[in-house]
Amino acid sequence: MKKKNILVIGGTGFIGYHLLRKTSKIGWNSFSISRNKPKQFRRINNVKYIKVNINNLIDLKKKLTKKYDYVVNLSSSTRETPSSYIKNLEKIFFNNSIRKFIHVGSSAEYGNIKQLPHTENLKCKPNSFYGKQKLKITNFLLNRFKKKFFPLIILRLFQVYGQKDNKEKILPYVLKNCLKNKKFKLTKGEQTRDFCHVDDVIKAILLVLKNKNKNIYGKIFNIGTGKSISVKNLVQIIQYKTNKGKPIFGAKNLMEKEIIFSKASIRKIKKFINWSPRITIEKGINDLIKYEK
Repeated sequence: MKKKNILVIGGTGFIGYHLLRKTSKIGWNSFSISRNKPKQFRRINNVKYIKVNINNLIDLKKKLTKKYDYVVNLSSSTRETPSSYIKNLEKIFFNNSIRKFIHVGSSAEYGNIKQLPHTENLKCKPNSFYGKQKLKITNFLLNRFKKKFFPLIILRLFQVYGQKDNKEKILPYVLKNCLKNKKFKLTKGEQTRDFCHVDDVIKAILLVLKNKNKNIYGKIFNIGTGKSISVKNLVQIIQYKTNKGKPIFGAKNLMEKEIIFSKASIRKIKKFINWSPRITIEKGINDLIKYEK
């Protein structure tokens, strides 16, 4: 049987690392394109890393010489007009015979919508620059899909966490300070998040890639747990499990335009893909504590 070729755009990041690690493990020819080389702790030996600026169409065409079965767009490139790099991807892939093109969006696209849980049919009202740029890409792709079919699926990820995550994110930040028994400043911690373990996220992506139901094309699917937890409660769980840490709640203000309440509805992906998250936040934290020690 011919090996599958998968290309991950933004494959040197946290989620890209876990996805490529899994696809290479199951025997797929795995490729990554990114502006930068992978950091050593995220380098995978049998992955082909291609360093290229996806906003440069000429370079992109020179570097992407293979025929890919699957393309997963994990790029967070929002420095320029988002449609500029998506148009480059369109010229290369959308008229090609790829089996699936997955675009990975963000729960930030919803903004501070009070209705919970967030369902995919809600009118998005992003209030951050990142959320607005992500939504522009989503809308661009959906408009292209309507005009000319290509095998598009959009996965809207909520708060993904796990091993080898970016250290500035809330969970690694709290865990690091608790393990070192340090004082650390936080907001009041009233904002809520839907934390989904990266292993569950990767499983969802692979199930979508392997799914043969043509009714999934042109659709948005939330990827979360369907449960939310406050930042304060999260910190207290980590404190309890490490028996360390000295958080100072209320010492920091909320970031401007920060999302206050976030919770995914996952009924749609359960229906179409038969996916459900398996790793609870308690188990995920236990695993991270063992890993960090």
